[in-house]
Amino acid sequence: MTRPAPIETDVYRGSAERILVVDGGIDRSNTLDLIREIALDHTEIVDDVYEAVAMVGLCRADAGIHTVLVPITIPEYTATRIVEAFRIVDGRVRLVLLVPSGRQDAIDTALAAGFDDAIETPTTLARLRRALGDRLPAVEPTEPPTSSDESIQDKNPSRHPQTPPAILENEPEPPSPTLEPQLPLENLGDVDLVECIMADDGMLRSMCLAMIRSHLGTRDVHLLEPEDDSDDDPRSSVPILHRGRTMGLLVSSSIGDEDLGRWAEWLGHWLALDHQVRSLEELCETDELTDAGNRRAFERVLLETLGSARRERRIVTLMVFDIDNFKTYNDLYGHEAGDQVLCETVALLRATIRRGDHVFRIGGDEFVVIFSDTEGPRGEHSTPPESVEQIAHRFQAQVCDLRFPKLGVEAPGTLSISAGLATFPWDGHDVPSLLRHADQLALESKRSGKNAITFGPGARSRCRDDHSSNSSDKA
Repeated sequence: MTRPAPIETDVYRGSAERILVVDGGIDRSNTLDLIREIALDHTEIVDDVYEAVAMVGLCRADAGIHTVLVPITIPEYTATRIVEAFRIVDGRVRLVLLVPSGRQDAIDTALAAGFDDAIETPTTLARLRRALGDRLPAVEPTEPPTSSDESIQDKNPSRHPQTPPAILENEPEPPSPTLEPQLPLENLGDVDLVECIMADDGMLRSMCLAMIRSHLGTRDVHLLEPEDDSDDDPRSSVPILHRGRTMGLLVSSSIGDEDLGRWAEWLGHWLALDHQVRSLEELCETDELTDAGNRRAFERVLLETLGSARRERRIVTLMVFDIDNFKTYNDLYGHEAGDQVLCETVALLRATIRRGDHVFRIGGDEFVVIFSDTEGPRGEHSTPPESVEQIAHRFQAQVCDLRFPKLGVEAPGTLSISAGLATFPWDGHDVPSLLRHADQLALESKRSGKNAITFGPGARSRCRDDHSSNSSDKA
């Protein structure tokens, strides 16, 4: 059921002429008119970039897609992710970005991410022909190409193999048994679906729907959420079920329940597989006791957060802390009481931090919080309305008020924590150095008498640590 790799050869793909234009907010009437002037019978408009990716991955080789034009104004626009998605399904398709006039920065970013070209709209016929490449039929075949047209080269020749001279000169193509797919269309596409699940790119449902429409030969099939079902809807409707769980609805005005039912059953298996993979991934990155992220999740999230912080010039603060004298709770009251202490601490911490921050348990009673200010400072010396320093001290104060029934009336005093805060990029430039610095500061808090928060130089200046001129700040 998987797609044989040699079916779509470079030679066969060379005849692709179809153009997809992703619908978007740019005024594209001028651009569409010009495209139709170049290739009237080969231009299609699709609703979104997900549908475009699905069509590229599922099209037959003899009806291949040469170019996809993507407006920068679509809601889901991210240059890198769009390029990666198209390269997964077909690395030879040409990608062109449509950008409003005056956005040279967006053009530079798109080309760096892997787009083959980016043009400002409205545009000219000559500029559009250059953007679409040199494999489309010319408006006037007898017209010799201009010097600029002859000089056009793909940004990445390895992704866009040149058509062999035999085809360029219209010589007969040698017969090849691999050019024409021997398998029916319904046997193709599993590889694309598996790649969607592995990539977790959010396009599985769109690609499955595109496959169903292709097999049934109609676009009159729609995928709805379960709550969208209505008794007043005149269309045929079949639930997508898997082991008693409803995952959506297939609806159509022209396809009967029997055909929809077969495809709903097929789709249910793929959606269930995707759900199971996501669940397993979550289990692999979740601490079973406290439901916080584990060490594996911490390293992945911090690596991703630092990467985006570098690109966006944001700060990221790491707080490492552990519970003072935690071993005492386990020794005196048993591990069940100790587990309650850990769980209550995480619950309090989650109620204290901001929505975009993350909490992880990376050891027995050792925790890490990633404070990532997505909005950034409003000015050179300003901080967000609620600073990391305020959050850290509020958590330190509130954890002292926690009470645990399992510890009984003889329980020792109150909980306290010893923490260290380090801020990227001043206190560490990568995952190991930032974690190492924050961990050393937490040890300094322990040695200074516990129940303390120690800020690194970067954290102290960026977190508005105005309470003390010393490195340690005791509650």
